[in-house]
Amino acid sequence: MAAAAAPAAPAPRTYGWRPPAEADRAALAERARPYVTRQADERDLPAIGRFEAEIARVSFGEDAIDDPARWESRLGRAMEKSKEGMIVAHRPGGEPVGWCWVSINQNAMTGDRYANFRSLAVSPLDNRGDVAELLLTAGLEFCLANGITEVVGRVHVGNVPMRTVYRKFGFDPTSLSMKLFLPKEREDGPR
Repeated sequence: MAAAAAPAAPAPRTYGWRPPAEADRAALAERARPYVTRQADERDLPAIGRFEAEIARVSFGEDAIDDPARWESRLGRAMEKSKEGMIVAHRPGGEPVGWCWVSINQNAMTGDRYANFRSLAVSPLDNRGDVAELLLTAGLEFCLANGITEVVGRVHVGNVPMRTVYRKFGFDPTSLSMKLFLPKEREDGPR
C-alpha cells in the first residue's frame, strides 16, 4: 500500500492591495459616479435589511432567512453597539444602493486582530462593479485606519461576481467548505 502524500505547504502570503494613488482614487470615483460612500446610520436600516435578505438568498438558497424586516431589526441592534465598519454607497441625498459591513475581530488563540467582511452588496446598477469596488476600498481603508493587516472575506462558491471582486483586490482563497446532505430516516427505520 502506498503512503499518503504529505499535505501541501500553505501558500506564501500575498500582499495584493494598497490604498489607491490619488489618480486611481479619482478614476474610481468617476466610474462610480454619482455614488459616494459614508458611514451607515439608522435611516439606512430598511435598505440594509433588503441587502441582507438578498445576501442570504444568494448564500443559503431555500434555507435563507430572507425577511428584510428581520434583518433590519438584527442590524439595528448591531448598529446600536457599533456603527464602525458599516458603510453605504448612495447618491447624495438618496437611499443606499450598496452596503458593506466590516467587523474587527480577535483570534482567541493568538490574540491577533483581523477584519471580517461580513457583507457586501450592491443594487443592480449600470456601474454596479464600480460601486462594489468603491465600497470594498472604503472597507479596506477602514481596516488600515484601525491597524488591521489581515482581512477575511467569505463568499458562497456560486457567487462568481463577488469572488471576482475579491480576486481583483488580491484576496486569495484559503479554505473550502464542502457539504453533503444525507437522506432522512425512512418511516420504517434507518436504511
